[in-house]
Formats: sequence, structure tokens, C-alpha cells
Amino acid sequence: MSSVKALIIVDVQNDFCPGGAYPVPNGDEVVRPLNSVLKFGRKHSWKIYASRDWHPRSAFKDNIHKAHCIQETEGAKYHPLLDIKDDIDIVSKGRDSNDTNYSAFNGDDKSLNQIMRRNKVKEVYIGGLALEFCVRATALDSARLGFKTYIFEDAVRHISEEKAKKAIEEMKRAEIIFIRTSDLGKVENYLPTNINNLQ
Repeated sequence: MSSVKALIIVDVQNDFCPGGAYPVPNGDEVVRPLNSVLKFGRKHSWKIYASRDWHPRSAFKDNIHKAHCIQETEGAKYHPLLDIKDDIDIVSKGRDSNDTNYSAFNGDDKSLNQIMRRNKVKEVYIGGLALEFCVRATALDSARLGFKTYIFEDAVRHISEEKAKKAIEEMKRAEIIFIRTSDLGKVENYLPTNINNLQ
């Protein structure tokens, strides 16, 4: 019996896309490949989760960070072309003014791990924004918690080239596997030794 697979879409919100309050360069380019994964995942009964920053206005009163993804605002909504439907479990993070966690596993009272355990998930596939911040943190937590973890390299975008390179190196050391969305049909054949061939 094949293991249960899960997709985590990380923070593909208007404020992180071009024109938003905190845009990731070309952040909207992750939408098309993620939609292809969503189609594939639905066809193959994957569990699907989407994280989002969901900050109260009070989180930005000290002006350390630029205000973004404030609850119930347009900027906090998912990109309008992302194929979000009712079959996706939403994981909100940053609800508290003092919550600075990047990982989707730290959202909603840190329940995502428990939810995936109940669903018998063994493999986790990740895409979204931004690679060196919330994608990195989510992937490292996934690997640390014992899930076999993949990142779709064509479904992520970064802010800083230097930080992105360091993040990729760190994730490779954690045996996180980089694949492309076009590899989905043959993903069963991937092993950690393939990682260097994908760059």
C-alpha cells in the first residue's frame, strides 16, 4: 500500500505577490505549477493544506516589520488564481501579536503535525513563498518530525539570492529532496542521492 501524501502550500497570499505590501519577486509565478500539483493531488487523494500569515493589526505597532497579511484584508487573501477550494485545510499562523514563527507547523496552536498524523501522512510536498523564510522553516520542521519531505523547486520563489542558497544547502543537509512539478508521475523513483542532479 502506498504511503499517504500531503501537499503544503505556503503563504501564496496577495501581500507576498507583485503589487502586495511585502512582495516576493515573481511570487505569482508559483501559482501555475501549484495548480498543477493541486490537480494531481486531488486525483490521487492527497491531503492538502495551505498556510497563511494571518496577523492582527497590533502585530505591527512597533514598526519593526512592514504591515502585511492583516486578518480579513485583501492582502491576506490567497492569490486569486490559486485553485483554493473547500477540500483544502487552512492553517493560519501569526494570529498573536507576539507570534513570529515562520513554519506552517506552528500555526493554529501547532496542530498541523497532529492533523497529518491522524491522516497517516508519510510524505510531504511543499511549494510557496518565500523559499528562504516560511518554505524553509516548514520544510525543516517537516523533516525533523519524520516526514519524507520534498520541495517543488519550480513552485517556490525567493527574496535574497544569498539567503536562498544557504537555505537550500541547509535543507539538503536535512535530506529534503528537491524535485519539479513535472516529476510528479515518477516521484516514487526519487532518492536523496538524486538531489544534486536537480540543480
